[in-house]
Amino acid sequence: MLAFPVCVAAGKGNVVSLDFRDSFHLESDTNCQYDYLEIRDGGHGYDELLGKYCGSEFPPGHTSRGRYLWLHFHSDENIEYSGFTAVYSFRQRPPSEVVPEDTVCKFHRNGSEGIIRETDIDPALKEMAKKYGIALDCKWVIRVADGWRVQLSFPAFALDKPNSCETNYLDVFKTHTELPSRLRLFCGAAAETVESDTNLMHLRFFAMADALDSKFEAVYTAFRDSSSGCNADEFDCQDNTCISRDLLCNGRTNCRQLWDEDPGECSVSTSFNHISFL
Repeated sequence: MLAFPVCVAAGKGNVVSLDFRDSFHLESDTNCQYDYLEIRDGGHGYDELLGKYCGSEFPPGHTSRGRYLWLHFHSDENIEYSGFTAVYSFRQRPPSEVVPEDTVCKFHRNGSEGIIRETDIDPALKEMAKKYGIALDCKWVIRVADGWRVQLSFPAFALDKPNSCETNYLDVFKTHTELPSRLRLFCGAAAETVESDTNLMHLRFFAMADALDSKFEAVYTAFRDSSSGCNADEFDCQDNTCISRDLLCNGRTNCRQLWDEDPGECSVSTSFNHISFL
């Protein structure tokens, strides 16, 4: 299988125009499952889908609303066709479109544990979204130590408009922010614990201008799988996983089965920590 994503980026104040020349010839099927070209309006694989194309009919031209256009060519390599030629160009954004561009809402997190809240977001970004009637789109990149995985739990979760999945949601991705890499999409009244396959996870909060008052708290924990026990500086969660011993009895649940906050365990730990030698 061949997967080839490309993000075309224009300069500030410009948009991307894309059209097709010479030929377009990919394996054809009704749903474009095998060979296809996917085009999205934005810089990520989850942005608005403009079109998914296969066969021999030329796709229409596309122009981005902002600076970015996302192209993803996929081939199963079973049957080869001649492919396609796409040409892109940059042009000035129409003066009437006064919505700000390049509004970055992205955070990076690491370490053995951390907390992510909606209060991480600059209030000025929310005010701008309300003023221009645009969506707020924020991302957190969580990267823990190599060989460890990420557990994400939600002690608090209250979307402004629950069950309105087009209006507001939390999106969790694996190593890439493309739909095939999505772990979970939360847009209801609750969010469940999610675990990554690797040391990398992405969390995305999306809200339209009329749904910006969501409240959420996500706790991420670095853990590692171990069937042979944990090291001296680690705590055994009793489910073949280990976490940092520094997280023991910290008032937050880091083990899936809650053993790190067990009253008996914390009582022993507290007593030990207060032993003095005279």
